[in-house]
Amino acid sequence: MASNKRPASATDSEEYQGFIHGLSPIKISRTNSKYFDFTLQINTSNYKRVLSTTAKVMKIEIPKVQMLYGNPTNLQDIIVVDNTNQIRITLWDASVSSVQLDNTYNFENLSVRNFKNETYLTTTKSTKINRTEDLNNAVEYEATAAEIPTTIVGTVTEIKITQSYMCKSCTRKFPEILTEEKYNRCTFCQMLQKTENFVSCLTATLNVESEDEPEDNQPSKLTIFNTQINNFCTLNNKEELLKDHLKMEEFFLEETFAFNLFDNVVDSFTVIYRLLLEDLLQCTTEEHHDYEQIKESAQQVGEIASHINEHIKQHENFQKMLSIQKCFDSSAPKILAPGREFLREGVLKKVSRKGGKSHDRMFFLFSDMMLYGKAKFLDSGNNTYSCCCVLPLKHCQVERMFGQSKNGNTSLTETGGMFSIACKDESLLLLSHDPENVQQWVETLEAAI
Repeated sequence: MASNKRPASATDSEEYQGFIHGLSPIKISRTNSKYFDFTLQINTSNYKRVLSTTAKVMKIEIPKVQMLYGNPTNLQDIIVVDNTNQIRITLWDASVSSVQLDNTYNFENLSVRNFKNETYLTTTKSTKINRTEDLNNAVEYEATAAEIPTTIVGTVTEIKITQSYMCKSCTRKFPEILTEEKYNRCTFCQMLQKTENFVSCLTATLNVESEDEPEDNQPSKLTIFNTQINNFCTLNNKEELLKDHLKMEEFFLEETFAFNLFDNVVDSFTVIYRLLLEDLLQCTTEEHHDYEQIKESAQQVGEIASHINEHIKQHENFQKMLSIQKCFDSSAPKILAPGREFLREGVLKKVSRKGGKSHDRMFFLFSDMMLYGKAKFLDSGNNTYSCCCVLPLKHCQVERMFGQSKNGNTSLTETGGMFSIACKDESLLLLSHDPENVQQWVETLEAAI
């Protein structure tokens, strides 16, 4: 039975402002009237609606590890654009490294979040990411202030470290628990839990006096969150500071730091031991009785800094190869191997042996092998590529085919470039429309071989 028409009222002329989500295709009613459905978001605070979108990837940040509910979790920020605007998407866990620069994807089941007046998207457990056709008429990408890093080098003049405890059940934080007790009850969800189940969270609020700013300038007020504090203490063998907040505060007041900021949020920070000692060494004459001791200290700190940098490099290499492994299905070999290093990745066109047609393939170059995969578009889940071939570098030879000038340099023309890789009975003919890209691939391959 058809419903009666609703009479017009004063409310029909009211205006609402907000964001439209879940826009449906145009439908036709029983009376042949066209209409469509959508959800209008009026209140923008703490909005967590799940949506889907098609967008082009314009920027990919380096994957990071963040403590979530007391466990290390992988995440990666990307910037995408569509026909209307650009937005940040945070990829979590299996979604990390699942997209490539300049490619267009259909993102299903993303969650809308708002933090510090920034609206952004995050993946969820039900998120699906599938490659699709290139997006036409996409807006131009513009770097925002939050993407431009700044560094403050200076000393901490005041600091306060506060500790809170997060309940894994409701994720709410409260200032204290009875640590000597075996069980504690969350004051919000009232769930009784083991004390060890609560996650300790540290936050440091500090004033930094920059060495590059005039003395009459006000100190920079910074906040360092739990993830950055844990990363710093782990990489610098300062885990004991996590158990003694007073010693941590004193440590901050005694040293000089370099704080890397993104939109006034501390992303990472390091102690400037070596720079201070090197400056002191330059200002000390060789005849001074402390010269040799300062020189030896500077060398020792330099060795420690190199060790830490190497540790960070190995960790990033491990995380990168782990993310690549997750991009492939079971057809790929085991990528994580002792001594193996990631060198380069990117899309190249592989010329087919039959017909001479070229197809986009994703190539990954390591210190001892090269492999490439074919994109999976249908029901790929979290496995983006299917492995096509693995080439051991010790059996490979590389040769430029065209895109090379008489003096041996790659000619920067619009024709692009082509090179070949021969490995035993396998031979690949690869090309790119960007000659500089070809030159970089060939140089990296030659150095690795």
